[in-house]
Amino acid sequence: MCLENNIFEEVKDIILGLSSVNLSNINVTGETKIFDELGISSINFVVMIAEIEDKFNITINLEDVDVLKLNQIKSIVELVEKTLEIEKAED
Repeated sequence: MCLENNIFEEVKDIILGLSSVNLSNINVTGETKIFDELGISSINFVVMIAEIEDKFNITINLEDVDVLKLNQIKSIVELVEKTLEIEKAED
């Protein structure tokens, strides 16, 4: 399994763990909307970011991100990938 798929699966698992809806009838993909389809609340969004930071040992500065664009799983995965690249380049 490639790194991108690992990141997607890890992020998806974190998000699904915070979801407030019955997931049995939802096909979760990169296009899945975390607020509308998965019921992620604003508080759970903050928890999600903290869990992602812990999981990937990164720091996500939400002041530098348009939070409204982080409405799909794929956009969060892209943010994680970008942050990992930046932090790797800084080492």
